[in-house]
Amino acid sequence: MTPGAGVGPMDRQVLIVDDDQDFAESLAEILEGTGYLSWIAKSAEAALALIRSSAPRVALVDLRLGFTSGMDLLVQFSAEQPNLICVVMTAHADAQSAIEALRSGAYDYFDKTCAPNELLAVLSRCFEKIQLQEERRAAHEALRAAKDEAEAANRAKSEFLATISHELRTPLNAVIGFSEMMMLETLGPLGTPQYVSYAKDTFDSGSHLLSIINDILDLSKAEAGKLELSESETDVDAAINAVCRIVR
Repeated sequence: MTPGAGVGPMDRQVLIVDDDQDFAESLAEILEGTGYLSWIAKSAEAALALIRSSAPRVALVDLRLGFTSGMDLLVQFSAEQPNLICVVMTAHADAQSAIEALRSGAYDYFDKTCAPNELLAVLSRCFEKIQLQEERRAAHEALRAAKDEAEAANRAKSEFLATISHELRTPLNAVIGFSEMMMLETLGPLGTPQYVSYAKDTFDSGSHLLSIINDILDLSKAEAGKLELSESETDVDAAINAVCRIVR
């Protein structure tokens, strides 16, 4: 992966923090010749001001900045801009300095006496890390958007089912009530016994449909976490007979 691959030119921003003006300028010249944008800060105060105003993606921090420790500046960078990737520079790299730098929040380090290619390799790793972070962030946002969309669709479905179920119950109750009156011949005989049987089938079918509608409403309540369990004894023979009559 080439330096800064996957990010735009304005994203390949590097802050150089070094009180050695000549070294910092030569470093900036190398970086700008390979497609990076760079700023130079000769002090901790100037570096903090730049990350607040320019928001670079990577900071190259000299281990010794006059009377200021580069390690202390790493801690301040972490507090000011947690996503800033820091690399420690030192003219005398050793294992202890590297460990201390990593503990202070540095992502990597390099020896200032090394060839420029070493620095470019370090920066390449830094921007690969940035690329991976952005990809993970984009994937997380996509998953969250999909989750929100699914939850919205589920709420719309539940509201639709609840509305339709309520709309169906009103006329269905009338069908059940009138068929029961006809089945019981409340207002007088129907004249033909077959009509009584039809009225009973209408009553049973309507009651069955009402039971299904109630189940749909219960499903909506369950999805909303508001379902209340109501237990009762069931006449299995009567239920089977009702089903057989409907099937016939």
